[in-house]
Amino acid sequence: MRWTLLLLLLTVQRQSEAGPHQEKASGFGLAPQRSPGSGGSTATTSPCEGLPAAGATAWTLANRNLERLPRCLPRTLQSLDCSHNQLHALSVGELSHLPELQELTLHHNSIATLRWGLRAPPGLRVLDLSYNRLNKLPQCLIPPRHTPSVLELAGNPLRELPARAFVCFPALQQLNLSSTELGGGAQGGIARAAFAGAAGEPLATLKVLDLSGTHLQQIESGWIRNLPNLTHLYLRKMPRLRTLEGDIFKMTPNLQQLDCHDSPDLTSVHTHIFRDTPSLQTLLFHNCNLSSFPPWTMNSSQVPSVTLFGNPLTCSCELSWLFMDAERTVLSRAADTMCSPAAGSRGPFSAPLPLSQLPGVCRSDLLASNQPVGGQPSVTKGSSHLTPSDNGIPVILLDDDSQEERDREEVDVPTQPGRCDYNLCRHLQTPCLELQKHSHCTCPGLSREDTVPDPPQLQRVSELTDTSVLIRWCAPYSVVRTYQIHYFTEGDARNQSVGDIYATARQHPLYGLSPSTTYQVCVVAANAAGLSQLEPMGWRRPCTTVTTKPSSVVILMALGTACSLLLLSTLVLSVCLFRQGQKLCRHNHNTYLVSFKNPYLMPLENPGQDCRQSAVMGVLPGVCEAPGSIPSTTQRGEEPAFDPVKLQTFY
Repeated sequence: MRWTLLLLLLTVQRQSEAGPHQEKASGFGLAPQRSPGSGGSTATTSPCEGLPAAGATAWTLANRNLERLPRCLPRTLQSLDCSHNQLHALSVGELSHLPELQELTLHHNSIATLRWGLRAPPGLRVLDLSYNRLNKLPQCLIPPRHTPSVLELAGNPLRELPARAFVCFPALQQLNLSSTELGGGAQGGIARAAFAGAAGEPLATLKVLDLSGTHLQQIESGWIRNLPNLTHLYLRKMPRLRTLEGDIFKMTPNLQQLDCHDSPDLTSVHTHIFRDTPSLQTLLFHNCNLSSFPPWTMNSSQVPSVTLFGNPLTCSCELSWLFMDAERTVLSRAADTMCSPAAGSRGPFSAPLPLSQLPGVCRSDLLASNQPVGGQPSVTKGSSHLTPSDNGIPVILLDDDSQEERDREEVDVPTQPGRCDYNLCRHLQTPCLELQKHSHCTCPGLSREDTVPDPPQLQRVSELTDTSVLIRWCAPYSVVRTYQIHYFTEGDARNQSVGDIYATARQHPLYGLSPSTTYQVCVVAANAAGLSQLEPMGWRRPCTTVTTKPSSVVILMALGTACSLLLLSTLVLSVCLFRQGQKLCRHNHNTYLVSFKNPYLMPLENPGQDCRQSAVMGVLPGVCEAPGSIPSTTQRGEEPAFDPVKLQTFY
């Protein structure tokens, strides 16, 4: 019995000694974090520190060096951000204790394995796995009951999508595969049945698909046919996309937007692929490599907007279909969309011109081709009749225009067209060629596109502040695509510039300037031939000097300092005056009367004069009777009574 008690006492003592030095192991891994100045300490801060036990709906654990998702999170959590950590894997079992989770953000981790199954949170809508290390997607034999509707996989090293790649996500509505390695391998990148379900059915819920920045060379109808409800397709910045052709949109009648801008190798778009897209609204092909964009038969209730600026389009009257009916097609930024003549072409397309001028040029070229040679009257097309003559030879009779049509043509054509309402200095001025097309006016002569433009005329600066200024200028008589503003400080060789200012602009603000600084500002016109010079040309001066105003902060500080000094000096002066007043009040005002001598006690240095003064004042009237005489006792006893009014003179 004694040995048993002794053994129990030793056990309890060991546990009590080891207790203060032991810590409870965490249920999740944390990479060691070293705080500044901690030396070799590997102490970490729990990601659940400060988290309320219940009731929290959103929490952020970014940049915590987490290796696993914590399990101490409240069940009421709806949004969790664990981005920028060191997670290596994600299993659906780690989310089973969060039944109300709706959004999970895990971008910029190291997740290489994704396990998905039947235990996913029922309310999860958004799963962001962008910029991880996923090279394949999870495989599911049975589609889960609850899956997210938004899946972000951008920036992962996915090289291909095998058949039935999204069986684990049958309810997807938005899928982002941008900046992945799709198309970079030997395979095609996307299998024919990549978007098919477990039973081969199409992924009918997907509406938005983003393949921007991938290495796909073409869009195949084999896999896109499994997306019947696709509305938005993004193919931006595709380095290897060359053509859009075939019946790729035959099974996507709900397509509304196709975005292919900034794809440098896209040289051909067979526009007949849009015949089966009656809901099409937006086509973005700017900054590609297209040389033509032919029309197609539209069966759409919408008015599609087409963007084509930044393409090497070849000038052709075929492109004028974009302006034929504004109720069917709208060309966005028409003034910035240019076309260039084909090599060796002659006639109206001898120089580059904006696409907005094509209808007028093609119409005038057609009229010129119908003009008769030698001034003979023209014969218009009419109904022809075969009339037999006397000798059996048929004679063709052509009907001439009616008088009404000739009168209408004479009224429509102005005899003396006036100058267009075109102001070189007006901001957002409509190009003169467009004004000419609508009002049949005349434009001033402009230099050609292949000629370097003349320098603009810098008009004035306005709205000058300590950090900004508004620059105004007038356009030159040249073809201008864009304007640029170059500015630099005096004595500084670094040149700053603002580029790609619209050709219709005549003013532009400059921001971010330094206060009380002198800048040299120049406006430059640009076209296909180059940039205008900075030196003055005749009366045109493209440069000026601008000095910004002093900083309002410095002015306020100076005013505040002056007011403080004034207040301080006022306080010091007040204190000095107060102290001086206190010193004066300490002296008794009666002490000043001691300095006056009492005339009764004054010695008679000059008895005659003193007696006369006393007699005048009535103080000692009987003292001075005669020189050397002694006043009698009787007179001395009859001295007048004391008069206080007379004594006031001595005070």
